[in-house]
Amino acid sequence: MAPTPPLSPRERWITALTGLVTLVLFLLPAGLGPRVIVGDPLGETDNHLWMFWRALSRLPEPVANLPDGVPIPLMDPFNLPFYAVGGWLDPVLGWWSLRIFNEALALWGGLVLCRLFAGERGARVGMVALGSAPLLAGLFDFGITEGWPLGLFALHLAALVQHGRQGRAWTAVAAGLSLGLIGLCGWYFALFGLLTDALVVPALLWRHRRPGLLLQGLLALAMVLPRFLAFRAVQGQWAHRWYPPAANPPGYREGWMDITVRGTDLFKMILPHPEVLHPGKSSYLGLVLLALVGLGLLRRRRQVGALLLAAAPFLVLAMGYWPTVAGHTVGIPGPPFYLVKLVPSLLGLSHWERAMAGALPFLAVAAAVAVEAWPRLARGWWLVAALVLADGLAFSGASWPRGVYRVDLPAGLETLPGQDGLIQLPFDNNREPFSTDPARTYNRWQVALNRPVSENYEGPDAVLFRSRLIAAAQARCRLRDTLPPYYQPPPDMRNPPPPSGAALDGELRLLRGWGYGWVVLHRGRCPAAAPTIQLLDAALGPGRELAGGDWAWPLPALAAPDAKRPPDGGP
Repeated sequence: MAPTPPLSPRERWITALTGLVTLVLFLLPAGLGPRVIVGDPLGETDNHLWMFWRALSRLPEPVANLPDGVPIPLMDPFNLPFYAVGGWLDPVLGWWSLRIFNEALALWGGLVLCRLFAGERGARVGMVALGSAPLLAGLFDFGITEGWPLGLFALHLAALVQHGRQGRAWTAVAAGLSLGLIGLCGWYFALFGLLTDALVVPALLWRHRRPGLLLQGLLALAMVLPRFLAFRAVQGQWAHRWYPPAANPPGYREGWMDITVRGTDLFKMILPHPEVLHPGKSSYLGLVLLALVGLGLLRRRRQVGALLLAAAPFLVLAMGYWPTVAGHTVGIPGPPFYLVKLVPSLLGLSHWERAMAGALPFLAVAAAVAVEAWPRLARGWWLVAALVLADGLAFSGASWPRGVYRVDLPAGLETLPGQDGLIQLPFDNNREPFSTDPARTYNRWQVALNRPVSENYEGPDAVLFRSRLIAAAQARCRLRDTLPPYYQPPPDMRNPPPPSGAALDGELRLLRGWGYGWVVLHRGRCPAAAPTIQLLDAALGPGRELAGGDWAWPLPALAAPDAKRPPDGGP
């Protein structure tokens, strides 16, 4: 391939401006404010933001579910430095710096990759196609930060191709580093990165015989293996949520256009979705992008055909265990069906639609090639790019301008003195699946409150297992518990009699020793507040009513007992 002539400063500025406009429009929020979070409140924005907040928190561990803590590791350590850019000042700024970085990464990655196969005008369209992908819009809206670094796939492919063509050592190092970073984005991306290399590296080896194409994989392995081994030690805590695929083809999939269940529908990848979903999980490819790919096939059949062949395995993988078309199963199991039988731990991967991330760089390159192949498209590249962007903004199913929500703390919480932990009642264990109630409300508040809490991010609540006082108060609220059985306390702790005397003193010492200083009752969340207040008044003394109607009781600091053993009747 002949060397690409250097770009003029004007061309570089046009490209930079195109990327900047795309970034601003793609990320445009519906509102801004000190406690305004961009994302859907019914998605996973809360818990992913909480994980980054915890990683940077100056609070001593554990910060939640005292005394046991939360053993779940940060799933995407790659993203932590980019959250930290703003997060050291404020979690909202950290969330913004992370969003901006990953959108810029997608644009830059798309540009770098497409420049290897097309001229600058086509590369600009490919850049916009990757940076405004509806899949990325849905991942942003849902808050799944593991899926945000889409640009890493493009950069990895670019490094592989450059090493195949030139054989320079730095390109092999770049390929290995980018593949390792893909693995540090989470186990979905790790799997899709392996598949990318399984498809691309043999083809490049056939043409170029570069040993660096294999050695770069060893560098990536060295980056990811220690974290993988550490994760294996805690992976079992999710095993109860692993469900094997159905042995036979399932029936008609209701709501196939709106809901992805362990994979997406073929038509959901093709058809636009003008209605906004909450949250906006998207697997729409884009009609404009697909039209460009079709035009590319007419003029550059071999090149675009090869790109489609590389994208196809990811698209088939995205359809899950039993691929469907307009809700009807095709009757043939998809690749994930066999993958989970071969490697049972892959049952932990349930969002197979995210495999589209591996296909999009190939499709972006195909669009860039198509623009260069048709002179009229090349002359009107700016209009083509605008149509690609508009298609993604209007029909992804994710809200645009991007949806936001405000983290409003109960008025009285911030008035409680000290930095001791809070036991908040009732525990947030009554949320119905697919309801309009946000999950993990107390963890959402904790990011703004910045003090330890009793709520478990995911798993059994330690205090409900060990404190009869708190378990009794929780039961008095008469809140319907919707926790799965494996998260529920043992039967004798689901409605125990409250402790008294020496047993109560022993519990209070334990609670204080674990780091708790207050018991807070959120009255509006407790169906039977009066008997709960009466129980806590009897055990802890008269509580104080806070602004907004909540109640709080300070935990007394009791002297240690003389006996070396726990008092009779203690937990």
